[in-house]
Amino acid sequence: MNLAELELKLRGKVQTEYLNGFNHIYDERVRKRDIMEKVLDTRQVDGQVKANLLWQNIQLENALFLTDELGIKLLATEGITGEEQMKNAETVLKYDDLDMNLREQRENIVNYNALY
Repeated sequence: MNLAELELKLRGKVQTEYLNGFNHIYDERVRKRDIMEKVLDTRQVDGQVKANLLWQNIQLENALFLTDELGIKLLATEGITGEEQMKNAETVLKYDDLDMNLREQRENIVNYNALY
């Protein structure tokens, strides 16, 4: 058996295992997605006062713990060249934060913690 045949065989096995796992937990994933709608029903009925404290608490946590800026500050230790490298590294950090949607991931963490 050459390398290409082995790769095809392993790829097929990995895909089969992935589908088996995905199908096994599919119902649970759907149930958990529905929790957000059940717990955080934000619909307003005319003439009815509704205070959803959980929703308000999650919004408060998002306002307190999420910022648009990175919480990482770099320090230069090697004079002017170190400062230039630091500025370049901060530019890369900001780009990575935007490119990888890290703010959205931080927001998901806060929201999931609140629901937990």
